[in-house]
Amino acid sequence: MNDPAPLSAESESPAEEPRAEKPTDPQPSDPLWDDERPLPLKPQQQVILVLVMTALVVVLAWHWTRLQGWGLKPVEIDRPAEHQFDYQIEINSATWVEWIQLPGIGKPTAEKIIAERETNGPFQSVDDLLRVNGIGEKKLDDIRPWLRLDSTSLPDTITDESLLED
Repeated sequence: MNDPAPLSAESESPAEEPRAEKPTDPQPSDPLWDDERPLPLKPQQQVILVLVMTALVVVLAWHWTRLQGWGLKPVEIDRPAEHQFDYQIEINSATWVEWIQLPGIGKPTAEKIIAERETNGPFQSVDDLLRVNGIGEKKLDDIRPWLRLDSTSLPDTITDESLLED
């Protein structure tokens, strides 16, 4: 009875040498290139992004060149001679709105002129504007080209001596 001894699994199989695993991944071991981590954009999206960015750069470059004036021809403007004294105001009938159109005359001064005219009567000459507080010789000389005095706006003086004797 010769029972053969059971053979163990170690003794039956020939000794195998450990195999060295060959790298199957041709990409470097950088974590950005891991197959497990997806790229933020798909290739189609990357192409669209590049096209949009290129179009944006082209539009901005075109806009910048237009702002610089490249390719523009200068425009010559024919202007008539400046008419500095196109209007004049009649000093005894002008409103404050008309007075403030003159250089150096603001609303307070215009109101003073009208108050002086209403209080002390119409101005007999342009120089009578010196009665107004706030108008001096220099300011009067500056606005003189815009001022006029119509004789029709002055009150009639009494020339009949018979009326003066009473």
